[in-house]
Amino acid sequence: MTKKIRRMKNAWTRKEVATLRANWHNGLPIKQWMNELPGRSYSAIMQRAHELELGPRGRCFAVPPTTWTLIQRLLSDGVARTVNAIAAAVGCSGRHVYTTLERYHGAETRIAGWAPRTRNGGDKPAMWALGSGPDARKPRPLSPTEATRRYRKKLRNDPDRMIAREGKDWLRHAERHGNLIRRDQAASWLPTTSNHAPT
Repeated sequence: MTKKIRRMKNAWTRKEVATLRANWHNGLPIKQWMNELPGRSYSAIMQRAHELELGPRGRCFAVPPTTWTLIQRLLSDGVARTVNAIAAAVGCSGRHVYTTLERYHGAETRIAGWAPRTRNGGDKPAMWALGSGPDARKPRPLSPTEATRRYRKKLRNDPDRMIAREGKDWLRHAERHGNLIRRDQAASWLPTTSNHAPT
């Protein structure tokens, strides 16, 4: 009877089970979120997860609370930002910011849109925001034809860049077909002007 009473006192509530399920696959160490289950030890959490057959947790990484707090504070204005913009604002590396956003992805962060491509033919960088809604649909990458057309349009809008590009193309073509006129090495030692006045 005593064991039965003790077991009833230690029974998990539905809210606790829901909290456990929500955090089990979040990619964070248990010790980093076990404060959401007050009164439950590390071993108790592991045992209950085993009873619920929640499966393996996979690789977990600790995230400094300050980093996530800074990201939350920045994105609380409702403006979606790229990883690089967030990293510059909070003073962290882009890789660290991306890893943090991915850990909370689907629960507290989402992709709200896609920024313009940063280079010809490259993928559009994701713009992150707070929230658990669906991600914005990722645009398809440019086809080789579209990428070429886009690049040529850039050249037309930048005459100096276009001239430099044409010069490189001509030089490459001349070298390939043996039409490039190179100055003779011996001739380079001869003076180009005379220091003697004509007689």
